[in-house]
Amino acid sequence: MDGEYVDSGATLASIAPGASGSVRIHWNAAFAGQYEVVAAPNDGHGLVKPLALCQLPTSSVQTLVVDDVPLLPGWNLISSPVQPFNPAVEVVGLSLSGSYTEVVGYDGGVLRYSPTASPEVNTLETIDASHGYWVQVVDSAALAEQARLRIVGVQWAEDQPIQLEAGWNLVSYLPQQTLVISDALQSIAGKYTAVMGFDNGALSYYPQWSVAPDLPAEWNTLTEMKPGAGYWIRASEAITLVYPTKASSLQAATARAGSEASAAPAAPAANAGLAANAGLAATMAPTPWWVNFYVTAKDLDQTFLTAGTEIWAINEQGIVCGSAIIGADGSLGLLACYGADPTAAALDGEKIRFTTSSGAYLGEGRWTTFGDLQEIHLAPPTIFLPLMFKNGPAGNDTHR
Repeated sequence: MDGEYVDSGATLASIAPGASGSVRIHWNAAFAGQYEVVAAPNDGHGLVKPLALCQLPTSSVQTLVVDDVPLLPGWNLISSPVQPFNPAVEVVGLSLSGSYTEVVGYDGGVLRYSPTASPEVNTLETIDASHGYWVQVVDSAALAEQARLRIVGVQWAEDQPIQLEAGWNLVSYLPQQTLVISDALQSIAGKYTAVMGFDNGALSYYPQWSVAPDLPAEWNTLTEMKPGAGYWIRASEAITLVYPTKASSLQAATARAGSEASAAPAAPAANAGLAANAGLAATMAPTPWWVNFYVTAKDLDQTFLTAGTEIWAINEQGIVCGSAIIGADGSLGLLACYGADPTAAALDGEKIRFTTSSGAYLGEGRWTTFGDLQEIHLAPPTIFLPLMFKNGPAGNDTHR
C-alpha cells in the first residue's frame, strides 16, 4: 500500500510459541483496486507499544482486491469476480446498509435475503464469485450518493470453471472486458438456449439454433456481456462454463471481424415506452421476472400499424406489464412482459392483453414462465364504440 499506515491491533489473548492468532484491523479503502497489505508485528506504530521479544516474528503480506459494483435505484442484476474473504451475505451487504431492501440469488431455486427479515425467513446465506445476484436498491431520493456494493477478497481468474446445471443458472461474469455473447460463451456453444441480462430493463438473447429458429438475430436485445453484470443462462445439459481470457478473446474478436461483411442492424429498443406510460395507465416497474413476446413481420404488416406506434401488454389486473415501439423498419422486436414474484402461482397461465397505447385492442397471449419466448398473432386494431339506433319517435335515441 505504498507504505500507508492503515490500522493497528492486538490479539485478544497471548499466543504460545509456535501457535497463531488473529488480529482485526479496520480500513476503508478510498478506491477499488488491488492492494498488498503488510502486517508488521510489534512495530510500535500507533498506540501499540513494542514488546521485548527473543525473536521478532516475520511480517506477512496479504494481497486483496477491492471491487465496487455501482447500483441503480430499483432492481440490479450484478456479479463480481472477487471471492469475498467473509462471504456471509450480511457482511458483504454492510457497504449497502440502509440502501437496499433485498438480495435474491438462485441455485436450483430462488434464495432470498432481506436485512429486515427474520433469520428463519432468509434463505440466501452467502455471496460468491460464481453466481449472479439481484439487488433491490431504495429510491435514489433517499440516498446521499449512488449506492455501491463493495466486495473485498481474492479475484478469480477469468477462466475459472463454473459448473452449470441443466435449466436456468444465475452466473457471474469473470472476464475484465466486454465480449459479444458468442465469444463469451464459446466453451458451451450449442449447449444453451437462452441468456438473460438486465440494465434498467429486460435484456434477452436466444441463439438461432434454440427455441425460435425463425427469430431474426437482430431482435435480440442482449448482444454482449459486461463486467459487473450477472446473467441467466439456460443450459440444455449439465456443462462447465469457462470464459475466455483476454488474449483468447482478442483472437476470437479479430477472427470474427475478418469474417463479417457488415454490422448487424441495431436491435429494437426493449420496452422503450414503459417508463413513459406513467400517468397514462398503471404501470409495473421492471422486475427480475419476464416473458418475451414477438410478432412476425407478416402478422405485423396485417395490423396496418405504422412505425412509432407503441404496443402495450396489459395483465389481468389492468396493469401495463410491458411495452415496445414499432421501429422504423416496421418490426417490433421483443416485448418483455414483467411479472411479480416467481413463486406467485397466479402468474401461471395469466391472460395478457395487447393494445395500442391509445387503447385499440390487438390480441391476447398467456404468461407462462420466466424467459419463455412466445409468438403472438395480432389483428388489426379494434375500437369498441357505443351503438345508436332509433326505436321510437324522432329524438328518442337509444344508446347501447
